[in-house]
Amino acid sequence: MNLEILMKIAPLPDYKQIKYALFIGPHPDDIEIGCGATVKKLVNQGTEVYFLITTDGGAGSKDPEMTSEKLALIRKEEAKAAGKFLGIKEVEVLSFPDGGIYNLEELITEIVQRIIKIKPDAVFAPDPIRII
Repeated sequence: MNLEILMKIAPLPDYKQIKYALFIGPHPDDIEIGCGATVKKLVNQGTEVYFLITTDGGAGSKDPEMTSEKLALIRKEEAKAAGKFLGIKEVEVLSFPDGGIYNLEELITEIVQRIIKIKPDAVFAPDPIRII
């Protein structure tokens, strides 16, 4: 779809008017690394910001002593500490396995439930079309 057409259908919100924002990230630390400055700017202007991390963060360690469960717990605590540092209202980490197999419909349902609960003025998430 042409970007110009997309912007007419769904224009970007005026960030100064955002009262509630939901940031969705696939793994712990993705939101902070990808857009921490934007998060902080919103928090500083009084926006209530929420983080929703869709996987548990249990993959990615090369340490033979590290279990997936232990790593997931560590990364969850790190995400909550980062959220506290940034002034986030709530950091939620879903239990879908990082790098594992899960039901996409269940994941979508979980995300939609959070959107309904929070009622954000803006949702920030990775571009599902862009392949890195």
